[in-house]
This record gives sequence, C-alpha cells and structure tokens, in this order.
Amino acid sequence: MSSFFEKISPREKLFLLGGATLIGFVFLYLYVIDPTQSKTILLNQLIPKKESAIQSFNSLSDEYIFLETGIRSIEGRLSQKNQFSLLSYIEKVATQHQVRDKIANIRSMTPISQSPYQEIPMEVKLEGIPLAHIISLLATLETAPYYLRIKRLNIKTRYDESDKDKLDVTFVVSAYEKM
Repeated sequence: MSSFFEKISPREKLFLLGGATLIGFVFLYLYVIDPTQSKTILLNQLIPKKESAIQSFNSLSDEYIFLETGIRSIEGRLSQKNQFSLLSYIEKVATQHQVRDKIANIRSMTPISQSPYQEIPMEVKLEGIPLAHIISLLATLETAPYYLRIKRLNIKTRYDESDKDKLDVTFVVSAYEKM
C-alpha cells in the first residue's frame, strides 16, 4: 500500500486526503452530530411536558397530604365498635340545650357498613323550637368529641298563631365507628 502512495502525484494525494476527510465528516455528521441534535430536539420538546407532570405531581402530593391529615384527625375522633351511644349523646345534648321535651321522636336507621368503618344514622324530629336553639344544638352535635355528621336537615315553620317564631326540625345525624 505504501507503494501505491509513492506512485501517485501530490495533487492526487491532496484529492484523496480531501475525499477521506469529507467521508470522515459525513460519517461524523450521520452517526454523531445528527443523532445528538435529534435527541436534543426531542428532549427539549419533552421538557415542558415533564415540568407540567412535576407540577401536577406536586399539587397531587399537596392534596394527598391535606386529605391524609384530615383523615387522621377524623380517625382520631372515631369511636371503637360499641364504645359510643349516639342515642344517649343526642338526649344529653338536647337536655343541655333545654329542648329534650321538644323531641317528637328519635328513630334509629339501618347502619351502613363500609369497611373499615360503620355509619350509624339516626333521624331526630323536634317540634316547636326557636331558631337559636336549633343552631346551638346542631353546632354542639357537629363539634362533638366523636365524629358526627348532620346528613339531612329539614326545617319547617309552624302555622299556629301562638308558635309563629318556633320551628319544626327533622335531621339525620350519623356517627361513625371503626369496625
């Protein structure tokens, strides 16, 4: 091969060197530069998508932490099975707010089991109560040491002339307990 290079003229050597250099640059472009540029363009297009995914993940993480904190605080107020009597608590609160004699009926409803919790609803009907007593009674139920929730509330005005400022109230209050 060295005899081949000795036989060719300097001009032909220059053409061969130029051709080899050109072929080297073409291979360098085709196998190094172009794939790198294509990958860079693709990655630059993916950056906004990944940034929005990170923002979405962060907001979901914050929401999860908020909900987890709420669940822990609620679970801290849940009673163990058969540890809390909703009926006796309602009667106690009604006595505190001086409306025990206004209770028309308290009806126990079918418990709803959703593992690992059980919901125990009760329907309470009160007749002839001023609005201020209703509000304080419901506020006391909502801030009970155990987790209680007013699920349905129906307030009706009385049509008796003597009791115009008094109301009839029917509500469903639910207690929750761990199974």
